[in-house]
Amino acid sequence: CENNQCGSDAACLCAKQKDNINFMLIHVEEKMFKLKFSNDSPLAKNCGKNFKKGSENCKIKDEVLPGDSYDYEVVMEGCGAGTDPKIIISN
Repeated sequence: CENNQCGSDAACLCAKQKDNINFMLIHVEEKMFKLKFSNDSPLAKNCGKNFKKGSENCKIKDEVLPGDSYDYEVVMEGCGAGTDPKIIISN
């Protein structure tokens, strides 16, 4: 990330317009998961919105702008609260 945008947040990642991000569960591949954004999603075609097994490859929308920030939750089927990662759009 540029200019230490994520700070010490290990659950944060930076991406650019049209980048691909692969979300993957490690050591629990048999579980189903989805991504729940607190506001609008930066992912094209509602990627990650429905439960998938193991992994999901998503593309960043063309409409996002550098500096935009998107908070989301990884929700695993049959589990309580998930993690709270973040995607930051970089130049």
